[in-house]
Amino acid sequence: MIQEQEEQYFGIVENGLFNIRQREPVDCDQVRLTSIPMQAAQTPESAQIDLSNYEGKNIQVSGRLSGCWIFSAEVNNE
Repeated sequence: MIQEQEEQYFGIVENGLFNIRQREPVDCDQVRLTSIPMQAAQTPESAQIDLSNYEGKNIQVSGRLSGCWIFSAEVNNE
């Protein structure tokens, strides 16, 4: 099985959502983060990452963007 490589996203947390700052267009400017992989048999909401500790801060996130979610998400730095 080939595993897709995770991408890096940069942005700021506002109102509990991650606002992606990218040159390339994305489906949603504001996304939510979940720790589960894309193909998991559960909803992304069940493992949503609470971003309240990062409110107003610039962060870097790794994961796989799909729709308005970043799956297998990890906050890498502030």
